[in-house]
Amino acid sequence: MGPPVTRSRTASNDSRAAAPSSSIVMLPSATERLVTTLQELNDDATVHGKDAKTLRDATALTITEV
Repeated sequence: MGPPVTRSRTASNDSRAAAPSSSIVMLPSATERLVTTLQELNDDATVHGKDAKTLRDATALTITEV
Protein backbone atom coordinates (compact mmCIF):
# COMPACT_ATOMS: atom_id res chain seq x y z
CA MET A 1 0.00 0.00 0.00
CA GLY A 2 1.40 3.42 -0.95
CA PRO A 3 1.43 6.73 0.92
CA PRO A 4 -1.93 8.31 1.83
CA VAL A 5 -3.47 10.67 -0.69
CA THR A 6 -3.44 14.24 0.60
CA ARG A 7 -4.67 17.49 -0.83
CA SER A 8 -2.30 20.36 -1.31
CA ARG A 9 -2.90 23.51 0.69
CA THR A 10 -4.29 26.49 -1.16
CA ALA A 11 -2.32 29.68 -1.56
CA SER A 12 -2.12 32.01 1.44
CA ASN A 13 -4.50 34.44 -0.22
CA ASP A 14 -7.43 32.20 0.61
CA SER A 15 -10.71 33.86 -0.35
CA ARG A 16 -12.14 32.98 3.07
CA ALA A 17 -9.52 35.01 4.90
CA ALA A 18 -10.71 38.25 6.44
CA ALA A 19 -9.40 41.39 4.80
CA PRO A 20 -7.83 43.94 7.14
CA SER A 21 -10.17 46.77 7.98
CA SER A 22 -9.06 50.17 6.79
CA SER A 23 -11.58 52.12 8.87
CA ILE A 24 -11.09 52.86 12.55
CA VAL A 25 -14.12 52.38 14.75
CA MET A 26 -14.16 54.64 17.79
CA LEU A 27 -15.99 53.17 20.76
CA PRO A 28 -17.50 55.51 23.33
CA SER A 29 -15.57 55.90 26.56
CA ALA A 30 -16.99 54.45 29.73
CA THR A 31 -17.82 57.93 30.99
CA GLU A 32 -19.76 58.71 27.81
CA ARG A 33 -21.66 55.42 28.18
CA LEU A 34 -22.55 56.23 31.78
CA VAL A 35 -23.73 59.73 30.91
CA THR A 36 -25.87 58.36 28.08
CA THR A 37 -27.35 55.69 30.34
CA LEU A 38 -28.19 58.22 33.05
CA GLN A 39 -29.74 60.62 30.52
CA GLU A 40 -32.05 57.87 29.28
CA LEU A 41 -33.45 57.24 32.78
CA ASN A 42 -36.20 59.41 34.25
CA ASP A 43 -35.47 60.94 37.65
CA ASP A 44 -38.40 59.12 39.23
CA ALA A 45 -37.87 55.82 37.39
CA THR A 46 -37.41 52.56 39.25
CA VAL A 47 -34.50 50.69 37.70
CA HIS A 48 -35.17 47.04 36.89
CA GLY A 49 -33.67 44.24 34.81
CA LYS A 50 -31.74 45.29 31.74
CA ASP A 51 -31.60 48.95 32.82
CA ALA A 52 -30.08 47.97 36.17
CA LYS A 53 -27.45 45.82 34.47
CA THR A 54 -26.62 48.55 31.95
CA LEU A 55 -26.30 51.13 34.74
CA ARG A 56 -24.18 48.80 36.89
CA ASP A 57 -21.85 47.88 34.02
CA ALA A 58 -21.43 51.48 32.85
CA THR A 59 -20.74 52.67 36.40
CA ALA A 60 -18.18 49.95 37.10
CA LEU A 61 -16.39 50.60 33.82
CA THR A 62 -16.32 54.35 34.48
CA ILE A 63 -14.84 53.85 37.95
CA THR A 64 -12.02 51.71 36.55
CA GLU A 65 -11.36 54.33 33.85
CA VAL A 66 -10.69 57.14 36.36
